[in-house]
Amino acid sequence: MIPLGTDRPSAVVPRVTVGILAINTLVWIACIRSPWADGVYRSLALSGFDPHWWQYATYQFVHDRGSIWHLLGNAIFFWAFGSALERRFGSLLFATVYLALGTAVGALYPLVAGPFGMLVGASGTVCACAAAFAVFYPRARVLLLFWGFWRVPALWFVAIFAALDFIGFTRGRGDGVAYEAHLLGFALGGISAFIMLWLKVLPRDDFDLFFILRQWHRRAQMRAAVADRPGGAFESASRDTAQRFAATAKPTDDRIPLARATIMASMRADDWTKVVEDMRTLTALVPQWSLAEPAQLQLANGLHEHGHHALAADAYANLLRVHPRSSQREAVQLMLATICVRYLRDPDRARATIALLRASPLSVPAAEVLARLERELGA
Repeated sequence: MIPLGTDRPSAVVPRVTVGILAINTLVWIACIRSPWADGVYRSLALSGFDPHWWQYATYQFVHDRGSIWHLLGNAIFFWAFGSALERRFGSLLFATVYLALGTAVGALYPLVAGPFGMLVGASGTVCACAAAFAVFYPRARVLLLFWGFWRVPALWFVAIFAALDFIGFTRGRGDGVAYEAHLLGFALGGISAFIMLWLKVLPRDDFDLFFILRQWHRRAQMRAAVADRPGGAFESASRDTAQRFAATAKPTDDRIPLARATIMASMRADDWTKVVEDMRTLTALVPQWSLAEPAQLQLANGLHEHGHHALAADAYANLLRVHPRSSQREAVQLMLATICVRYLRDPDRARATIALLRASPLSVPAAEVLARLERELGA
């Protein structure tokens, strides 16, 4: 099974990704063709008997000298995920994270693998990149070559390969593959990415694993409320959910459709003062609501045209949240970014929206508008 790419390609040349691939190739050539081939190999590979401190980082740039397939396989895997991650992180942070994850795998490998001769190859770091990609883009599709072409969700891809590595680990290292390094990479990459989202080192969005888990928690609370009991993985935090929802559930159910219909009527009457009042009524019932996609887009555009920029931004954001596959997603994200930059002066929200735009291929006009916004923002 060979990953050929994802549906989150980079719109620009990923310089760090290309540089790492070039270094790996040059080191491999130096280890087989140069007059100092044996010395270079022994100096950079992680020795299990007498390791030097630098080898915990340099081993990931050295590959099996007996076959090019070790290098080529890691290069293909790394290209599939590294370019998208570099775009999400930025080149400098991506290079730092890549080296840190590889070094961590090298440092922990002797503790879990026991006695070994030499550890070489970027497989552990590449597995870390794949796991991090799955945390940032769990619903992204990976193009997989396996007796044909398949598109599988990133989470499934990582789960399948982690399971295969675990099976290999239970069978021992007779085939010469460092399964422990692969499993360490999956664990470290996934945990590191999740922590970065949790600490907001990188902006969150409605497509990452953090958001999915948060939505799962909310659904668990709602199911518990309907069943009149606490539930989910966070029972203590949701113990009073049933009581809080029970007091208002039936009246809210009746008032929500009426509030939506009232907003639509005010829009048709072109009474935007009344629209704002109706929106506040509905927001009090359901904080994160949306009309049908065309109506919600009309609402957001109308609010913006009539100077209600903060409400327009919320309306655009709710449209993206409720209709994530909207055909107007690029235009909506551009409008939201524009409002945040030019009207609300909200750089954090603007950068988060711009990061979402940069995570997907852009049309040429959209890329030009986004570049102007980034210059205005000083990003």
